[in-house]
Amino acid sequence: MATNKNGKPIVLNGVGSLVLKQVRDGKVEVIKCGTLQDLKLSFSASDDKVYGGDSLTPIYILSKDQTLTITATEATFSLEYLAVTNGAEMSNGGSLFFDVPATLIASGKTFTVPGNLTSIDPMSVIATVSDDADGVVNVNALSYTTNATPSTGQFNITTAGVMTFADGDVAGKYIALSGVYTDEDSRKATITNASVPQFVEIRHVSNPVDMGDGKKVVIHTRIFRARATGKFEIDHKRQTAYAPNMEFEALYDTQRKDGRIAEISQKVLEA
Repeated sequence: MATNKNGKPIVLNGVGSLVLKQVRDGKVEVIKCGTLQDLKLSFSASDDKVYGGDSLTPIYILSKDQTLTITATEATFSLEYLAVTNGAEMSNGGSLFFDVPATLIASGKTFTVPGNLTSIDPMSVIATVSDDADGVVNVNALSYTTNATPSTGQFNITTAGVMTFADGDVAGKYIALSGVYTDEDSRKATITNASVPQFVEIRHVSNPVDMGDGKKVVIHTRIFRARATGKFEIDHKRQTAYAPNMEFEALYDTQRKDGRIAEISQKVLEA
């Protein structure tokens, strides 16, 4: 017969590491959080008090519900967090921006966007023409046209950035551009109006705590099923490092026959 072992009281010190596991479209996705600043498990319960007669003291207390909230603060930001917190779809081929400052077109009516771009979205391009290099004197915005021979006030541009203007529109003037292109080497998170957080399994391993007797204690926490509350912030601030925060609520997995929601285990590591 196995001997029951008592848990060893320890002083929690350090934050440990976190792994989030989710299944999307039949594929397992693993998001690792190895630079945590904080991880908090919040247990709470509520009840209903039953009163009878004239007594001010309840005659019974009905347990109403219990909740477990998991809050993690990471020192670094990853696009993959959006897949967990907001149900974003991850893929390659991000939409990036390009900007061309006011550039003189000495003569002619053509111009090529620098940078060897090959996947510009023509509809996204904004083009302005001015009389000075600062782009503020006699500024006029041009409109995009699919016509290979633009009319006055129009421009045509290919996905490779080759631009054509109307006769007399740009010769001797400065052209400034901005637009969007696709970069297959980039990563993107796409959030739609139908995106919702996926269910995740949460696994946390605490920082080993030295007991001073040559032994160390590690806490292993497993949340079998949880879901992000949907709140996630990306906060850009001047000279300030931002640590994103993720919040999850544990859920009951109806597929489990044992009714377990979470499991917290303690392991004593021998010297």
